Amino acid sequence: MAESKALDPGYIRAILDAFPTIVLALNDNACIQEANLAASQFLGEDRESLLQRACGDVLRCARAIQAGKPCGETESCPSCVIRGSCMAAITGEHIVRKRAEIQVLRGGKPQAVYLLVSATPFDYQGARHALLVLEDVTELTELQSMVPICANCKKVRRDNEYWEHVEEYMREHMDVQFSHGFCPDCMKKLYPDV
Repeated sequence: MAESKALDPGYIRAILDAFPTIVLALNDNACIQEANLAASQFLGEDRESLLQRACGDVLRCARAIQAGKPCGETESCPSCVIRGSCMAAITGEHIVRKRAEIQVLRGGKPQAVYLLVSATPFDYQGARHALLVLEDVTELTELQSMVPICANCKKVRRDNEYWEHVEEYMREHMDVQFSHGFCPDCMKKLYPDV
């Protein structure tokens, strides 16, 4: 019989690092106790440098930085979805894919980042923790914003003034394939005898 790997820390690390989304384990002060590879890559820091820091600090929360205060001490912290989800998990709640828009500093400028936030409680060594999963949906959210489309032919304008069919645009940006047919109005107009 094969030996169980369930308690092997290297095995647990490999599982966490296999997740393509940001996974953080936080204590009751919203300080990072553990982080996976996706978190390290998203934040641009090695895993060890993330540990024991507040979530908002490692995310470079623009509101906290601009206020000159740490995560958890600004006027906007009580309404922060990430912090609120973490604190809810600490009290035993399960938060699943709650939408959040956060302002982060990148290149010295505030930039909107859109996340789906999930948090669940877990107990370890007699203390309550929160497992926080952050899914970056910024690109999808931006694609859902206004898209310039011709009122007549329905082509979509790209940044370089190139116009392309909406099907091509959707296939390229959202990996959507279309099948074609006729709505009842167009069927009557184009094929009145059918």
